[in-house]
Amino acid sequence: MVTEDTDSSEQGKGGGGMSMIAPDGPAAVQKPTLRAALLRGFELAAAELGLNPVRLMAGVGLDRTAIRDPEARVAAVSACRLLQQAAEISGHGDFGLRVAMAQGFPDFGPLALLLREQPNVRSAMKALSDNLGMNTDVFELSVVGEDEPIIEQKFYLDANVDGRQMIELACARLVQIVRRLIHDRWHPVLVCFSHPAPLGKVRESSIFRCPIEYDCDFTGIVLRPGDLEHRVSGANEDLKRHAEAYVRTLKARSRLRFDRRVADVIIGQLGRGAISADRVAEEISITRRTLNRKLGLFGHSYSSILRIVREEKVAVLLEREGTRLSEISSELGFHHPSAFSTWFHENFACTPSEWRKEHRRPLAIRSSGKDGPPSDL
Repeated sequence: MVTEDTDSSEQGKGGGGMSMIAPDGPAAVQKPTLRAALLRGFELAAAELGLNPVRLMAGVGLDRTAIRDPEARVAAVSACRLLQQAAEISGHGDFGLRVAMAQGFPDFGPLALLLREQPNVRSAMKALSDNLGMNTDVFELSVVGEDEPIIEQKFYLDANVDGRQMIELACARLVQIVRRLIHDRWHPVLVCFSHPAPLGKVRESSIFRCPIEYDCDFTGIVLRPGDLEHRVSGANEDLKRHAEAYVRTLKARSRLRFDRRVADVIIGQLGRGAISADRVAEEISITRRTLNRKLGLFGHSYSSILRIVREEKVAVLLEREGTRLSEISSELGFHHPSAFSTWFHENFACTPSEWRKEHRRPLAIRSSGKDGPPSDL
């Protein structure tokens, strides 16, 4: 676990003043979501097995209207439970794949525009990996190996939720998108799942068109050596630039930026004892690696956001009458007042007591020769 004394020394290197988080109001930390388009085909697949899709959706708290809007974001946990309950009630252990079959070619939204203009499959997978957060908070993919390349999928789901059906559905969609980029007759060498083989009735799926193995070390698809370098037919460099600009615009217009979400989690954890990047990532249900990668897209790191949050809070706490420095240190998540004093002096070139005496006047901020943290979280 990262200790606060270590965090403090890292943050002091950045310099900067009392940068404030953008005043867009406190936002509740959102649970992982996914784009409703992933569930397209659910109603048809359920009806084919004699299930009542509306009743199933209501049972897990999902609204039918939202499900039919491909751009809506739905709770990932609810979506997993929906598919799993349908599989258990119907007795068909391949229900997720049935949904994939019913929905036809997957709807990747704006990402589809970006993928089809990439020069080859490798570039398309890189673009998908970099921007997958536009569609879901719970999936990641990466390309590993060359002689026997693998597109590996990782899933960060609630530990109390069986995500088998969602995982198989997502893997089917990945195969479909690669097939569209190469040609309609393409199929992987092998599809691997880390979970056990399904129980209940299973029909041979025409989506994968290759052997399926379970209880593997990873979930993903195994490709042929030349598949990643296969050129995408009709790709256009000018259209690629337009698609990239369009995706950047959509990400900038996101209702709740990821760095804002992380700041909200940190605010909630300060004063509750030890705080670390691992704890923040756990609360958002992602890995620390994913936390760092997503924050990097906004030009931030865990330490920079922790510093900004502390800078915002410390100004208010120091101006509060009768609040002892030891109490302020605790509220900011420091293990010891001396760590707080060191952090404050490194950032503001004075002690907390000195600042208090001059709190009605602008605080002189030491120039570190480095850019301070952005103030537009």
